[in-house]
Amino acid sequence: GIRVIQTDSGGTTEHPAAESSRLIPIGEDAALLTAQLSEALDVPNQRPVPGIQDFGGQAEDFCALCEKLGVQMGPQNVVAFRQPA
Repeated sequence: GIRVIQTDSGGTTEHPAAESSRLIPIGEDAALLTAQLSEALDVPNQRPVPGIQDFGGQAEDFCALCEKLGVQMGPQNVVAFRQPA
């Protein structure tokens, strides 16, 4: 699995691999980050990755949601999403 060390910075806290109990508060002393980094290096992560998709998969899911809402999204949109400028 992927170990995520993350600050409590808003929307990114919704990422399924981030454990909310381990978020580092903004402005926190560096000791908490140091402790989490040390743990990540010392203890192998055995957790499975919880349903994280690649960018293309996210784009396809987004297009499917748009179509359910009545917004027409075709394959050309998915291709555009996969190739960021």
